[in-house]
Amino acid sequence: MHKYIQNLLKNQNNIFKGQFVNNIIKVATGTGLSYLILFISTPILSRIYSPLEFGVMGVYYATVLIAGVIATGRYELAIPVPVEDDVAWALMKLSMVISLIISSLMIFILYFFQLEIFNSLMYCWVLIPAGTFAYTVWMTTELWLNRHGKFTWATISKVIGALIMILSQLLLSKSDYKPIGLVLGLLISFSFSALLNCIMSFKIKPVSTYSIYSAAVIYSNFPKYQLLSQLLNIVINHLPTIVISRTFGSRETGLFSLGTKIMSGFELLATATSQVFFPRAAKNYSEYGNCKEVYNKTFIALLMIALILFPFLFIIMPDIFAIFLGEEWRESGKMMKYLLIMYLFRFVISPLTTLYLISSRQYLFLYKTIIVFILVSLSLLYSSTILNINRLLIFYCISMSIGYLIDGYNTYKLSKGKNIRSINDINSHKNNIESN
Repeated sequence: MHKYIQNLLKNQNNIFKGQFVNNIIKVATGTGLSYLILFISTPILSRIYSPLEFGVMGVYYATVLIAGVIATGRYELAIPVPVEDDVAWALMKLSMVISLIISSLMIFILYFFQLEIFNSLMYCWVLIPAGTFAYTVWMTTELWLNRHGKFTWATISKVIGALIMILSQLLLSKSDYKPIGLVLGLLISFSFSALLNCIMSFKIKPVSTYSIYSAAVIYSNFPKYQLLSQLLNIVINHLPTIVISRTFGSRETGLFSLGTKIMSGFELLATATSQVFFPRAAKNYSEYGNCKEVYNKTFIALLMIALILFPFLFIIMPDIFAIFLGEEWRESGKMMKYLLIMYLFRFVISPLTTLYLISSRQYLFLYKTIIVFILVSLSLLYSSTILNINRLLIFYCISMSIGYLIDGYNTYKLSKGKNIRSINDINSHKNNIESN
């Protein structure tokens, strides 16, 4: 292990050179700008909207993310994988069609079966189908743009979306819609970002066409394994919001929701890295049978940054929340302090988990996710019965950290390309479908 780290550090200068890092900087800049807009506006919004209203937005956002997993069948995750653009474009169209159908069905389901779980949303539940469709279109088109290196455009759409969301939420706070102003602003933001991405996506669409049905058959492993695993993964990430809402009330939910929103800003570099790493690693894996070089460089770069950043955050976290958001939000900073180890592992490892898709080992991710889902569910259930929110956060942190360590081990092995199914097997299967 010591020799492995030494070899990586000898070549660390190469980590910060080349188009790969330039693309990360582009994405991180856009993500950083959008987050900066949100960060600057949060102290204003936190004084206009109550923790209860932030809690409503938190539950709405979690619900849209969970529904978004089902709405595309996870076919959008395959967009960076095919060699041919026409196949990737077919996958994008397939994802949008499925999303439109599912979102339309949700309108009737939510209307006729008004579930008790959405009581905390008040009447915001009627906006769930629209939010689901807008969000999935935004994410799907972003993957298409990243495949073609249009990181700047994807960055612009994020920044504009963030600006529109804040402006909408500020304007709605002065209207009769204030109780749902945060939710409406989020929906408007999703819609504008999706529209901007669609404009550029259609400008660079391939001339040739490919059968949507054939694409669905060839990449059927994505809904087969990824649908359940990603659904469980989203539930795992947002289950604390739901449990806290039902057990401890809307105020604690608002404190937790805003805290996780702030913490997401510290992951912007990891998110940018993932968006650039995915298509680059997929290309290397397709051409050379492995992607260990780009994997190793990406891992060590993220690790070095995390070891500098997170100890500092542990010391000053509650004070940052109190200074920028107001003294009543200090408790939110204390909540996030319990989760810092989890966020460290997420920062370093989560950008690399696209190796499950690239290597066609989605079932490993599913098995890991089931284990973590059981751990998280049991820990939250126990913590909610003893009515101790701090213990709930600690157990949740431990359960999630175990999952990220499993991801780290699996993806490191997969990056080597040994004894795993090559992407060429998928291409061979595609040729068989076409010949038939």
